[in-house]
Amino acid sequence: MAAAGKPNLAGRVAFTYPAFVLYQVARFCIVLATEMQAVAIGWQVYEITKRPLDLGLVGLSQFLPGILLFLVSGYTADRFDRRKVLTVGYAGFAICSALLLAISIRGAHTVYPIYAVSALVGVVRSFNAPVSRAILPLLVPEEHFHSAFAWGATIFQTATILGPAAGGLIYAIFRGPAAVYAGVPEPLTAGDVADTVAECSLTIERQCPSSTLVESERQTGLAQAAVEQELLEFRGRWLLGRVDRHQRGIEL
Repeated sequence: MAAAGKPNLAGRVAFTYPAFVLYQVARFCIVLATEMQAVAIGWQVYEITKRPLDLGLVGLSQFLPGILLFLVSGYTADRFDRRKVLTVGYAGFAICSALLLAISIRGAHTVYPIYAVSALVGVVRSFNAPVSRAILPLLVPEEHFHSAFAWGATIFQTATILGPAAGGLIYAIFRGPAAVYAGVPEPLTAGDVADTVAECSLTIERQCPSSTLVESERQTGLAQAAVEQELLEFRGRWLLGRVDRHQRGIEL
């Protein structure tokens, strides 16, 4: 292959597949938007209650659905069209953002509606996360999966780091969460993701026509890689959470 003979291109071979590029753009936007949203939710809840404990309850409301629904979400990722599930998940994030925006515009005097929407975000994320990892092997051939996996993890971590920074900056500039909930990345991703995933699906069929007939050994290896990515993402979120709590403790 041409990329194999050019060391400078070998590391970026995954980007030669339009399906992978389009998917990573969509994923970067949605992760960036959800991280911005998480920061806005935390500050909004704290401004209402002035209790640090409520910040932990926000995290719990988003984390608990993933624990309760992991079997169902895994079954959904295996049994249903992953592209359709992914599209529904991205639309769900947009709906949650619209609900939070409506709550902020009307003036939130209690945190319970925010907790409810936050739990809904957790439900959507519990279904979106396994599908977003399971669809990656369908975007590139097997021999280039390691490159795609590494770049996917890098792009995810970049969005995870930039999201809270962008969300906090927008929150401070506009002095409220409404601007964050109405930010550009979320509606842009939600509005265009159907076309993006549809275009990806056509590219997948052209590039990997036999991807649905992979051997069980390959599926086992890909599943192991997905678990490793999930652990990497969890560790990154845990470290960022510790830094965020430390910073908030200093500010308090």
